[in-house]
Amino acid sequence: MKLRDAETLPLRRAGVKVSGDRRGRVQSVEVGVGLLRALIEAGEPQPLGALARLAGMAPPKAHRYLASYVESGLVVQSERSGAYDLGPLAVRMGLTAIDRYHALANAVERLDEFRDKIEQTALLAVWAEGGPVVARIALSRQPVTLAVRPGTTFPLLTSASGRVFLAFAEPRLTSTLVERELAHAASLAAPGLPKTRADVDALIAEVRERSLARVSQTFLIGVEAIAGPIFGPDGRLAAALTAVGHPGNIDITWDGPTAREIATFAR
Repeated sequence: MKLRDAETLPLRRAGVKVSGDRRGRVQSVEVGVGLLRALIEAGEPQPLGALARLAGMAPPKAHRYLASYVESGLVVQSERSGAYDLGPLAVRMGLTAIDRYHALANAVERLDEFRDKIEQTALLAVWAEGGPVVARIALSRQPVTLAVRPGTTFPLLTSASGRVFLAFAEPRLTSTLVERELAHAASLAAPGLPKTRADVDALIAEVRERSLARVSQTFLIGVEAIAGPIFGPDGRLAAALTAVGHPGNIDITWDGPTAREIATFAR
């Protein structure tokens, strides 16, 4: 089932790649989404037969999906009429998505302005499957070699953007990646790189205390970066804002001008 252009517009405007690749998808989920889409487009509660017809699905099959959706809170069923409507979880998902896309869209629109203020390359990263992903880059007039582009995935432990997500994203999203990176870090000699769970916990505490994360040549040789979180109105992390430059040419001190501009932009 292909997402419609209107449904992916907020992501595409934010510079996030929306793939049409079907590998790794769960067919039963895609089939079930057809019922939810039919309920949304109907604009009002629908009885089982009408909803199944709108979704192009046999009523017994539709009933099985709807029973699961009712149990999860995605859908509610009227005791009086038996009709189905969107439930509290669906409402919460919609409101959260609006908040997050709005925060990200605002950040994307103003990224060039931020770059010009700090006179350094700036980028926004958002969470996607596999970790923090570059959504947009605003290159500075000062050349800096970056082996990244929109769609590049950052590591959690060795990149400034990744450390923001490590500290402020939900642990259920990051825990597997942390363990994987720690296993790899044990074989590296990079100074300041977390090697144990205790090191990771200390790093998280520091980033949370300062609302900033920084790295010096741990992700890319010859590149330093400092990043801060951008939260949506719901209080959840929407994106990481990162300034990138060469050592000696970018100020990544905790209380320096770049850090202050990141805090101002995030607010």
